[in-house]
Amino acid sequence: MKAKLKNEANLCLEKHLRELHVRFEAEYPFARIIGRRWKFDYFLPEYHLGIEINGGIWTRGRHTRGKGFQEDMMKKNHATMLGYRVLEFSTEDVERGRAKAFLLVHLVRKS
Repeated sequence: MKAKLKNEANLCLEKHLRELHVRFEAEYPFARIIGRRWKFDYFLPEYHLGIEINGGIWTRGRHTRGKGFQEDMMKKNHATMLGYRVLEFSTEDVERGRAKAFLLVHLVRKS
């Protein structure tokens, strides 16, 4: 399977996670046990937490159209039932630092 190209939001989140000293894995496959090829954009093993970056939310991108939205819900529901916690951020959340600020408050300061 071909590796996904990283866009600015991905590179930005990786930079922020390093600055927060949070260990992560990109493109983490989490559903093989149920025969699915789903991956989290990022997985934070210390917190058993998946992170998804949803782009195109203002331009009727994949994550906001019917079929894509439905598939995203099913993916997140399965992740939850497999014991993962999942956070979703928009590209804008990442690029404007809101995702980093959220992670600082809810992960870094608590550990």
